[in-house]
Amino acid sequence: MTLKQLKSSYADLLLEIDAAGGRKDGLHLIRKADKILASIHAMEQRCLTPTWEEILGER
Repeated sequence: MTLKQLKSSYADLLLEIDAAGGRKDGLHLIRKADKILASIHAMEQRCLTPTWEEILGER
């Protein structure tokens, strides 16, 4: 999945969590959203890691 798709899935899950009636359903959705958020964070960290050229250029 792309970063944009992950963010869209996360937003959809937040809406589902808000609409969830039961505690069990909500908890399952929260766990799923947490996994997606971790994936988003990891992907953003990889994208924001400086290149060697950027690191060496700062010296």
